[in-house]
Amino acid sequence: MQQTWVRWVPHVIDSFLLLAAIYMVTIIGPHHPFILVKIVLLLVYILLGSLALKHAKTLTWRLVFTFAAAAVFYYIVGVGRYKSPASWWAV
Repeated sequence: MQQTWVRWVPHVIDSFLLLAAIYMVTIIGPHHPFILVKIVLLLVYILLGSLALKHAKTLTWRLVFTFAAAAVFYYIVGVGRYKSPASWWAV
């Protein structure tokens, strides 16, 4: 956590994801509910990552926030794959 690149890489990744989300809204339009769900989940993912890396004081809370962020990421992938807010359950 003390190395410089460790501190700025998450910001670059999150910025890229937000820019991609904004680009999707401009191309496809906000008419599709799955796009709005992806953007909200992306913000939740960023919040959970911030909590895991900066604000969690114990290893237990870091793990809880990390696994929660991974679950949200998995849900985002399902929303993108099936283009449905139901994500993996849309099959």
